[in-house]
Parts: sequence; C-alpha cells; structure tokens
Amino acid sequence: MRTLNTYILRNFLITLGMGLGIMTFVLLSGNLCKSDVINMFISGVSPMVLVKFLCYMLPYALCYTLPLAILVSTVLVFSRLSADNEIVAMKSMGIGLWQIVTPVLAISGICCALCLWLFLFVTPLMRDKATALTMAATTETPLAMLEPGVFKMFTANCYVKIGAKEGEELKDVHIVLTDKKGRHYQDLVASSGKVVLNPGEEIPVLYLTDVELTRFSLDERPEPITVSSYRIGSMQMPLEINASRNKRRLSSKRQYMDFGTLCAQIAMKREDGQDATPLLVELHERLAIGMTPFSFLLLGLPFGIRSKRSELSIGLLICVLLALFFYGFKLLTGTLSEKPGAQYIIWIPNLLYQIGGLYMMRKLEFRG
Repeated sequence: MRTLNTYILRNFLITLGMGLGIMTFVLLSGNLCKSDVINMFISGVSPMVLVKFLCYMLPYALCYTLPLAILVSTVLVFSRLSADNEIVAMKSMGIGLWQIVTPVLAISGICCALCLWLFLFVTPLMRDKATALTMAATTETPLAMLEPGVFKMFTANCYVKIGAKEGEELKDVHIVLTDKKGRHYQDLVASSGKVVLNPGEEIPVLYLTDVELTRFSLDERPEPITVSSYRIGSMQMPLEINASRNKRRLSSKRQYMDFGTLCAQIAMKREDGQDATPLLVELHERLAIGMTPFSFLLLGLPFGIRSKRSELSIGLLICVLLALFFYGFKLLTGTLSEKPGAQYIIWIPNLLYQIGGLYMMRKLEFRG
C-alpha cells in the first residue's frame, strides 16, 4: 500500500508543480501588466522594483492558482489512472476508492492550511508593501508616471499630460487643476518642462517654460467660461505626490488588514453599534477561499475517475468552468458586501462542490 500511495503521490505532485508554475506565471504577468510598475520600468525605474513587486504579489497569486492547480492535477492524474485501468486493478485487489485518493486528500489539507495562512496573515501585508513600493518608486522617479498623451493624477486636484519625452525633458506639458468638487478652474500649457527632485527634499518640483495660464469661472454652467488668460516666461510648481498618497493610505482598506486587525475592527464596530458586515464579508471570503483546495479536489475526483481518454478534455473543461463560476460567485458577493448576512452566501459554492463531490464519490465507491 505504501508503494501505491507513493506512486499516486509522485504523479500528483509532479503535475501539481507544473500546473502551479504555469498558472502563477500567467496570473503574475496579468497583475504586472495591469499595474503601473511595468510602465515605470520602461520609463527607467530600477529593475529591482519590478522584482520586489512580483515577490510581494506572489502570495496573493498562490491563493488563487494553488486551488486551480489542484483541480487540474486531480482530473489529469486520475483520468490517466482510469483510462489505463489502474483504478480497476487496484479495486480488484480489495483497495477501496478512498484508500486510493488518501494521498491527494492529505495534500489538499496541507494546501488548505497554506492558503489560509497566506490569505489571513501574509497576503494583506504583502499587498500593502506592493502599493507602498509603487508609491516610493513614483516619488523617486516622477517621470515614470508620465505617459505621452495620457492625463496622470499627481495629486488629488492636479492632472498632468505631456506630448513627448526627450530624456528628462518634457514637451507640450498640459496641467489641469480642479477644485474639491472636481470642477476645472485653472489650465496651464507649457512648451517644455522638467521634473527635479532636489537633494534632501521629498517633494519633486516641476519646472515649466513658456507657459500659458488660463483661469475659468466656477459658476454652475455646463461649460467653463474663461475669466483670464496670460503668458508667463517660466514657473515652477511642487508635485506633492507623497503627501496626497499618504492621505489615501491613512484609511487602510480592509483588503490590507491581516486576521488580527480584521477581528479587532469587527469587535470595535460591534461595540460602537456600527454595521460590521463589510469586514465580516472580507473575513469569510478569505476563509472560504482558503478551503477551495479541498473543495476543488472533491470536485475534480469524480470527473477524473469516471473519464476515459476521449472524455478527458470535456471533463477538464467542465471543471474549469465550475472553477470560474466559483470565482465569479465571489465577485458577485463582493457587490453585496453591505447587505446583512452576505458573509454566509460566500460559502454556498464550497458547500455545493464538497457535497456534490462526496455524493459522486459515494456512488463510484458502491458501483465497484
């Protein structure tokens, strides 16, 4: 029996490692392309920023790719054993179905513990560090934020667009200033400019030359009306990137709270008589995703054991679609995070997959 368990475990771990590596690479690449880090890297930020960002996002990616890798590995490994009649041979020797799958059940338990630890304690801190890293890189290399032809928000009320970059010099600089209500009240257009971070100072300064400054009326009208317009030879303006972004970071999002902080915030809100449902939804969501390795294993086992070679692609496709439904359901519950009792809805896919998997395994066991 030990030889059999080792044989199944070795095949499963090899397939799991390959699937996990491919899926994690794809997910990290998607996160990298979606973030501003890749644009900063192209604009001259140190490659170490890119490496650190990937390391910080790795635990978050593993929480999603590990369950998927277990699902795919389960279907592939057990469908091959079934197609080669190895499962039939094992059962003819008096080995029960649950004895056959014991090694992968143990692996799924270890993966559940790993996902829970990552999602409750490691991932929130790493995601917060990834955000802080991006902000620090932006402050050290302000030019990395600027893309030709695209308005970028430097502070809460300042948007900057450039026409082109020539080394450290900016061409055709367009700056829009708004009030607290988001109304456009001042416009600056300069033929050239340069961002400089003076030694010992945290706030970069934008030096502009050949500036045309236009002020608009803030009356309640559909379109802004020009009040005054005049030209300036040169001017400079501080870009308080750090200050504006640090204000946003003071109110830490619940996605960046670890398990202890979440529990403390929930207790405080309940003591004050406030609604703690969004925090409860966040906590239950992490717990539910932490249990997905076991749920996906039970989902994949019947599809793998019952399928033949010709049915492998169909079974794998159905399992992937069910996994996508699981994560789609998670997004749906995210929109209901303000509704009382929403934290319990999150567990529906887990319960369905586990009950369905156990029922199908029971039928396969008695089918002999």
